[in-house]
Amino acid sequence: MSRKSLGYRNDAGRRVSGDGETGNAPRPAPWRWFATLTRARRVLVVNGVRYEELDPMPLRRALSRGLSKRFRVRFSGGAKMVIDVSGTRPIADLMGTADLGEFSIIDPLMRPGDRVLLFHAGTGYGGEWLSNRLGPTGALVALETDSASVRYAKHRYNSANTAMEACDLHAPTPPNALAGELDGAFDAIVHRRLPAEGPVRSTHLAEAWRLLAPGGALAVLLASPSGHHDPREDPRLPELESELKDLAGEHPPGIERMERVRVHARCGILLERAYGDDEEG
Repeated sequence: MSRKSLGYRNDAGRRVSGDGETGNAPRPAPWRWFATLTRARRVLVVNGVRYEELDPMPLRRALSRGLSKRFRVRFSGGAKMVIDVSGTRPIADLMGTADLGEFSIIDPLMRPGDRVLLFHAGTGYGGEWLSNRLGPTGALVALETDSASVRYAKHRYNSANTAMEACDLHAPTPPNALAGELDGAFDAIVHRRLPAEGPVRSTHLAEAWRLLAPGGALAVLLASPSGHHDPREDPRLPELESELKDLAGEHPPGIERMERVRVHARCGILLERAYGDDEEG
């Protein structure tokens, strides 16, 4: 009997014919493909917000592959929108609240009633947390480049003491949303994605220092990971510290305290601005 007619088993245990093709190998049934494409798409309701899947791939699998997943969202007030959820556009209702380190880094230095500025507010969960910490007498101005994230956040959270604006945070000019703000208008400022270099970084630092009130707190985190075991050893930090000291020297009052901080793999600076000679601490 020839080997071709007899067949043999390969390493996987499947019968292979003599010409090298797999014999009796299971083939995907057409109905399986059809079921995948037409499977019942889940509907989740979280705090009155309804999320309906618009594509068959599970969210966890899409995120693991660096892809986005589309949802139709109906908010408790009746508004609707379609949004692509991804690692760069996370939705807390679907992906969990994760870590609030980027938002809470100035928490020990904030007080109820403060006015706070937030750069790169994302989809609104962190901003909502901050606004709750500030209380009804406080105020949060939150800026975000992604207009879909801003639209979602306004419908999902809609805090009375929060003004969230869509603006270009990648242009080498001050954000247009801050054009009418007076010097020293904010008691605390958080910049979650400061570029490591370039004109955008210099512009944002200068604008943040202009807007920071005497006695206020400023937290800036570099956008890209440090690549160091301890991010506070990042060689980019001395240059950032030097630039902040130069701003403080040119536009007093200066810096009362400055320290290096980390949020997971990223690093940054947390500082307190000094009070003026005619102000009390």
